[in-house]
Parts: sequence; structure tokens; C-alpha cells
Amino acid sequence: EAISGRIIVAFSGGCDSHTLLHLLHTGLSHSIEAIHVNHGLSSEADAWQIHCEAICDDLGLPLSSFRVDVKREGSLEANARSARYEVFESELRSEDVLVMGHHQDDQVETILLNMISGRAPLGIQGMPIERSLGRGRLVRPLLHVTREDLRQYGRDQGLDWIEDESNL
Repeated sequence: EAISGRIIVAFSGGCDSHTLLHLLHTGLSHSIEAIHVNHGLSSEADAWQIHCEAICDDLGLPLSSFRVDVKREGSLEANARSARYEVFESELRSEDVLVMGHHQDDQVETILLNMISGRAPLGIQGMPIERSLGRGRLVRPLLHVTREDLRQYGRDQGLDWIEDESNL
């Protein structure tokens, strides 16, 4: 199905999103752009934003960066996700597609966390490959790919990605 809107990569600068950005940039004839959300939660957050800007400059891709304030009460991870999705929803126009680098390992983690927290049977389904988001669509094309396969591709392509200490 042809895409008439923009293709926007959610670009954190980590291996998953950098690999996705590279795959789409080299494999699609449709122009792409990137969006970066700076949560300000790490002392490295501003350096990561600069890194993302440099990667997109090197590729000749437009990048929109947004700084968000993440609520400190409750789950920091859930609050950061909520702030990030608010940016995505506000930026998507009709027919736009936001593409995210979630992979098979993320899917397994989501299913396990949902089951442990009692959100099964919905949790068993995990993240959908595609769903509506704001006025556009969210697509996760890498849900069938393992983290290690993405890392190997990134190494093979000489990609320079960020290692977020919160993911370790």
C-alpha cells in the first residue's frame, strides 16, 4: 500500500532506531525524516540529541527534536513513554506513518511484564505491528527481528549508536 504522508522514524540514537533509520534510508524510495525526544532523564541526554542531529545531518535527513518534562511521581519509565507519545501524537498529520524500532526481544519483554502485572490475556498479544496514533499510524516493522540481529546489522554497516545506561 502506497504511503501518501510522511514516514517519520522515532529516533533515540540507540541501536534499534539507528538500524531502522539506516534500513529505511537505504531501502525506500519514499523520503523519510526523524523525530527525537529528549527526556532529560540522563546526564547524557543533550549529548544524545546532538548525536542524533549529527547522524541525520550526515544522512541529509530532517530531524525534529523535542525536550519534554517527565513527571517524577510513579513509574518514571511509564511517564517517559507517555511524554514521548504525546509528542508523537501532536506531530503526526493525517496519512503520516511513525515507524518505531521495537524488535522481538522488546515484544517478549512486553508480554512477560504484562503477564506478571496481571494484564493478561491482553498482555499475551504484546505490541501490535500497526495501530492508529493521533491522526496517523504507528508501525513496528522489526517485531520479527531479534536484538542481536539488529546489532549485527549495525556492526556490519559501521553504525555508531548510543548505549543508554537505563537499558543495560
